[in-house]
Amino acid sequence: MTTSHIAVISDIHIGPLARSQDLLPPGVNGISARDEKFILQFEKFVQAKKITADYLVIAGDLSCKAQPDEFIHASTVMSRVANILNVTDDKVMYVPGNHDVDWAVLNLAGSTAGGATQDLRWRQRYDPITATENLFIKRTRSGSASSFTGQLFDLPYAGYWRHGGALFAAVNSAAHDRPAEENHHGFIRHETIEWLRENVPPRSEEEEIRCLILHHHLIPHGNLGDEARDFSTCQNGDRLLEVVRQLEFDIVLHGHKHYPRFQTELVASDHPILVLGAGSFCASLNGYGGGVQNQFHLLTIEGRSGETGRIFGELRNWAYVHPLGWTENKKVYTVVDHLIGFGGPLNWRELVAVLQQPIRAMSASGQIFCLDQVPESKQLRYVSTETARKAIEDIARSENLDVTWVDEPHFSAYFRRGSIV
Repeated sequence: MTTSHIAVISDIHIGPLARSQDLLPPGVNGISARDEKFILQFEKFVQAKKITADYLVIAGDLSCKAQPDEFIHASTVMSRVANILNVTDDKVMYVPGNHDVDWAVLNLAGSTAGGATQDLRWRQRYDPITATENLFIKRTRSGSASSFTGQLFDLPYAGYWRHGGALFAAVNSAAHDRPAEENHHGFIRHETIEWLRENVPPRSEEEEIRCLILHHHLIPHGNLGDEARDFSTCQNGDRLLEVVRQLEFDIVLHGHKHYPRFQTELVASDHPILVLGAGSFCASLNGYGGGVQNQFHLLTIEGRSGETGRIFGELRNWAYVHPLGWTENKKVYTVVDHLIGFGGPLNWRELVAVLQQPIRAMSASGQIFCLDQVPESKQLRYVSTETARKAIEDIARSENLDVTWVDEPHFSAYFRRGSIV
């Protein structure tokens, strides 16, 4: 398998909710927008870190109020972001979110309107994005050079792109959304689930990466603070997860909640799937009390295990912290660490089984040694820091070893029998 790099962003909110003036369509004022040249700062950050990607995924809420000028400007901005990352327009994948539904036209179909009027307004709710020429419509025209199969703005509200060694499926989880909704939850239609089951082709090869993109989350979001509640989880999400398992998807990417998260979920107890909640790339987050920052993610898939069938690699995460600019994520304020490995042993006990005997053999000499000297320690690259620490601490206790942790240049540890002097 060739190493693949997937850049992931979400919740752009081009328009009054964007954080910077360069993210506002011409003539639009944003209450919270600073003159901080957000995209130029992103370009300088990407160049300084030498970041490139093969694909760019945008997990919904392209606009603020679903206005035509917002989609046109979002198209310009996202094309520039893709270019900055060295991603061509034909490798940009997206889904619409609840902010991309035109509530203004739906408000014209009040309770007194006749059925024909209500049906017309319902069909017009996506006109601002579908009736303008923009990157997003170019990428989802069936039968065109976009390589897209399906329909995101009408039934079945799903589709997919296939690019050599990767398949990206898209589901419009906001197609039902109306302005009167108390909670703008996700919803997966029966027709969507059946279309995916019947139309997404089987893996063309064992190494193919399979990624599902939708705006809302399938699994309840737990990173919202002590008092917050999550009422926006997708209805019928469990049925969609059944299809995810059946079609052997590896990754679910979503947005909606502006809080990022990354975890491995077991579907039907036997199918591990990576779940990345992307947070918001450039919305104004002033109302979040400083507890969350704008986010950019780079998912690197290095290969697929011949033993477990799981993809493995690492996720790198950056936060935009004003006035510092883009900086490595710190878990204390962004929930996810800067660097997270995935695809290794699923729990610390499996890691103990891999590492205990080699560490015991190394410690027999009584000399201080580094975990990096243990060949099997390469497994640590593909597990979370918490999993690695738990396993190593358990081994150290059972083998009567002292352990000293080091974090630079990367996570590791030193061992010795007795006290370290």
